[in-house]
Amino acid sequence: MNGVQNEYGTLSFYGTEILLWLVVILFVVNTFLNKELLSLIKKRKLSLSSATRLGILLLVIIWLGLILFYSVNYEVAWQFYNRLIGVVAFGIILFIQVAKDSLSKTRAIITLWLSGVVQGGWGGWQFFTQGIPANKWLGLSETFPSSLGVNVIETGGERWLRAYGSLGGPNPLGIYLATILIIGLILYYFYRHSKVRLLILLGNLVIFMGLFFTFSRGAWAACILGGAIFVLTFFLSNKIEIATRSEKICLLCRLAIPFLMLFLILNFLFSPLVQARMTGVGRLEEKSLSQRVNQIKDWQTIFVSHWLIGVGPGSYTRVLAEEGDQVNTGYNLPVHNSYLLILAEMGVVFFLGLIIGCVILVWKVVKTNPLYLSVIATLAVAGLFEHWLWSLFPGLVFTAVAISLSLAPNSVSKMAN
Repeated sequence: MNGVQNEYGTLSFYGTEILLWLVVILFVVNTFLNKELLSLIKKRKLSLSSATRLGILLLVIIWLGLILFYSVNYEVAWQFYNRLIGVVAFGIILFIQVAKDSLSKTRAIITLWLSGVVQGGWGGWQFFTQGIPANKWLGLSETFPSSLGVNVIETGGERWLRAYGSLGGPNPLGIYLATILIIGLILYYFYRHSKVRLLILLGNLVIFMGLFFTFSRGAWAACILGGAIFVLTFFLSNKIEIATRSEKICLLCRLAIPFLMLFLILNFLFSPLVQARMTGVGRLEEKSLSQRVNQIKDWQTIFVSHWLIGVGPGSYTRVLAEEGDQVNTGYNLPVHNSYLLILAEMGVVFFLGLIIGCVILVWKVVKTNPLYLSVIATLAVAGLFEHWLWSLFPGLVFTAVAISLSLAPNSVSKMAN
């Protein structure tokens, strides 16, 4: 579209989708081989609540089928549904596994957190070397600040490459690192051993460094709000094992001081870059902000015409090319807001159902794992500034994993001592 490859209108298959569906298939096979589980399912009578859930699920399936039928691009919409079904199934399986075994949840959270440490370190390395080499196995294209179309900051006549990690852009990496940094704070609380806490703190500082070098304003805002929710929950929740307020303050100070020192150092060394991003002054910054404004205008045009059922999942960029302002579309990118994108692609009815589901989700997290409310808040705020959580497969998987781990009732505290 407009002479540029349109990722959102391209049929593709990720290698990790094979792993995801393999997990789903093996879980289903194992469930049917488990005779005890099948006997329990057969003996259980269908309660009113269960019948209600099945009825709601049936209505959701019918509505999704209606959206698919009226989608502007049927093939892309079908591809999205396949991914959505796989991601939801994987999230449910992960929830079931970690809910019944504290060790499984501990391993899952630590694995996810370690991936953030790797991505944070890699993002820092990319920034300091100012280049990303091509790697077909990791899906990386050669990226340098001198190339056109690359996410950079211009200041003092120089172009500075922002950290990409392996997620294809600074904003997805920023959301990823912001969420995992909040998970790292929760890990630090649960683990009591001083040496383990030191390792977690060092890893969190690496994640924080990578987050800083993304220069993603949305990810920074999400991290700040998530951190604020963590602190409030830490002080107000009656499920926190630390009894006295002074002990809580000491723990938070041990966490906050290293982050504050690192931030002051990085801000001192790269203050022109931070200032350019925060003030929005400069050719590229002004262009970025104007594109966001124009994206909202184009979204309004599309949403008014397709408000009930939407244009279909994955079809927004195609409709944008046909109905949007061709000069201001920014190479037909989705609107940088996950909620607005869902509204445009899936319609008002689906979006209202999603809102109800999110309210139930927050209520469940508050009842079971109040500290993980900060993780949900981080994702929620990030969705206001980026479409990655909805538009691409990695974002969907990451959202499902974060939500599943937040909902699972068993905490890592049993394994942390």
